[in-house]
Amino acid sequence: MIRPLRSLVSDSSDCTYYHAAYAATAKLSLGSVQLDKFVSGNTYADMSTTLNEIGRCLSVVQSAEESYKQSNEFTEQALNSLLKSIDMFRHSCARYYDFTERKLKKKQGSNTSTPNSTPSGRSSLSRTDDKDWSSCISSIVSVLQRTSEVLPSAMRIMKKKPWRGKQKQTASLNEVMSAFVETMVLISRMRFDIDEEDTYDHVYEDLSTAEDMCVFNGFSNGYRWISNAYYKVGVAMYNIEMYAQAVYPMRKACALLEKDDTRATTDTVKLQLCKRYEVLGTCCQKDKRFEDAMKAFKLSLKRLPSSSIENLVKEANSLAIYTLMEKQPIIPKLIERYLRATFTDESDLEISFASEIMDLHQLDSAQKCVVYECELRAMYMLSASFDCSKHQSAIINTLLRHYTAETYPIRRARFVYT
Repeated sequence: MIRPLRSLVSDSSDCTYYHAAYAATAKLSLGSVQLDKFVSGNTYADMSTTLNEIGRCLSVVQSAEESYKQSNEFTEQALNSLLKSIDMFRHSCARYYDFTERKLKKKQGSNTSTPNSTPSGRSSLSRTDDKDWSSCISSIVSVLQRTSEVLPSAMRIMKKKPWRGKQKQTASLNEVMSAFVETMVLISRMRFDIDEEDTYDHVYEDLSTAEDMCVFNGFSNGYRWISNAYYKVGVAMYNIEMYAQAVYPMRKACALLEKDDTRATTDTVKLQLCKRYEVLGTCCQKDKRFEDAMKAFKLSLKRLPSSSIENLVKEANSLAIYTLMEKQPIIPKLIERYLRATFTDESDLEISFASEIMDLHQLDSAQKCVVYECELRAMYMLSASFDCSKHQSAIINTLLRHYTAETYPIRRARFVYT
């Protein structure tokens, strides 16, 4: 089938969308098979010819869109097959890239374990080793970029007046948008090299393109995937102490996850947001941007899911306060980080208590006191460097109102006699 199609594809004047789509489908399928064969057999071979031909076929598909008039049984089937082959090719590229990354990390691990060897650089994503396996990465990225241009073209065709004949099972617009976003995320991942600052702008441009398409098509599900991509970039920078550079991707990771309307109210996403704002706050704090750090930690406290707070305080009447803090250290540590960002020599802002920011309306009196004591303990640690006496006294007075002599005599005595 490929040989007669090649002659049609080479002459754009005679090439219809049907022929161009099927030629691209055939080449994409061949590329998927070759990539999967490399991974399964752990054997590399040059596939530059295949990748070049895929690129040419996809270019013809884009050109043929202009001559596309109206859908019929054949063009609809060709479009559906093309979308499936693009999806298969993207999955094969992801598997191939994951495989090359594992090989590289394994090789770097064996090098670092060898006596008298020179320690590896800061990046685990560098592609300077295993040149055979990584040599085609740039070509794969180019082909994926072509597919990301064809997918919007396919959506435009799907929005045109449909064929009135027998309806075939075709992909929905949301499925095509999912494929587009995942493709752009994969491209950004394959381009990113933490040792090469020039790649950062390319990554942000790819993810921004995906975000713009989500906004244009009202596809809120895609924000979560783009957010995860930004988060991974930010964490990679955070792990090697590139705090200033990590602020932008971490901020984008938080903002995009907030836009995922269907999931933003679930405890799972709230906990993810809480963690991401905490990392963002830490990056700002390390970069001496204390006001931004305080705002990020405040948002982290606001996004704490009720289930996490309940896990901390549920045994308030049976265990000592410090035991509760040791069993559930996440919230006490977050409160401490917020207060460290708030109490600074450079900050002249009015200080809000962490317990005022958190959603405690579902807690009873004893359970709220656990949170108050977490905050008081953090202030004791800060009091060596800052004057926290006014705020400590306010919390102690609140605790004494709850810790009456009849209900909590031992806890009350702790503060009365201190």
